[in-house]
Amino acid sequence: MTRAERLFRNFVIATALYIAVFLGYIPVPKSLDEIWLYVPFLAVVSFGLWCLYTLVYGVLTFQDKEADYKELVEEIETAKADLRTKGVTVD
Repeated sequence: MTRAERLFRNFVIATALYIAVFLGYIPVPKSLDEIWLYVPFLAVVSFGLWCLYTLVYGVLTFQDKEADYKELVEEIETAKADLRTKGVTVD
């Protein structure tokens, strides 16, 4: 099973459980009734924060990945050289 299939399966299960609780098929304590309405919003906000953290962490630690850094620098130099041969001023 691929990662996407597992993610989709877990999403469907979580959605089914949420709908079952929301419609009253699964009873929850009264104290959770008010909080339960905000669960989808909190899930989206949490996912967005996780994505932001992953992006920022990847940018901050980019220099630590020496092979990727060197490959990117080589590609930039190759692109600059190619543009120079075509008469484009670079830098």
